[in-house]
Amino acid sequence: FIRSQLRYLPSTSEFQSAEFLVSQTVFKKGRLQLAFGRNLERNFNTLRFSFVFDFNKVRTSSTFSSIQNNSSFTQNIRGSIGYDSNYENFILTSRDQVGRAGAAVKLFVDNNNNGFFDDEDQSITENAVRVKRSGATTISKNGILYFTQMQPYFYYNMELNKGILKNPMLVPDFEKFGVITDPNRFKKIEIPFYMSGVIEGSVQRLYANGLKNGVAGLKLILIS
Repeated sequence: FIRSQLRYLPSTSEFQSAEFLVSQTVFKKGRLQLAFGRNLERNFNTLRFSFVFDFNKVRTSSTFSSIQNNSSFTQNIRGSIGYDSNYENFILTSRDQVGRAGAAVKLFVDNNNNGFFDDEDQSITENAVRVKRSGATTISKNGILYFTQMQPYFYYNMELNKGILKNPMLVPDFEKFGVITDPNRFKKIEIPFYMSGVIEGSVQRLYANGLKNGVAGLKLILIS
């Protein structure tokens, strides 16, 4: 985008300052900004150049400025480290996590049907959870799906996107759920999946004259 600014003082009937700024996104995660200004009252120029790039885990910002023949260069690197005590994972992001909330979601195939993830179960690594509120950032680490940058004490509606799963036979215990986030911690959420199957065939009614006709809407009871 391009922005320009011109300041005028009606009391003195004079222009005070003028500024021109150009900002451009580069490499999808970076931004270049160039600003040039002129102080018309004191007759000096200002020049500012900055480059910001987000590496997901850290964010770097380089700024060069020149005001009245005085130049300076500033380099900033910022990031934050979060720790999930539920699954003992460190979460590194380029944004602040202090005062924020998060969620640690574990998807797994519940082989022993106990409702909890243990050694007998199989992890599901696909990102099959969606949050129905903007602002949350998704990070996947060691089979755990992390949501960061969540507002504390907020009620979030979540749902499962089964279309992302590689195995179409997996059926979740529930498809929609909601959680209330806690500040400065990751809320543990475990969602069991179960292996389903497909039965294919037809049911026919046999008449006394030997004719057959299909039966629709018949309920089947599966035993063992």
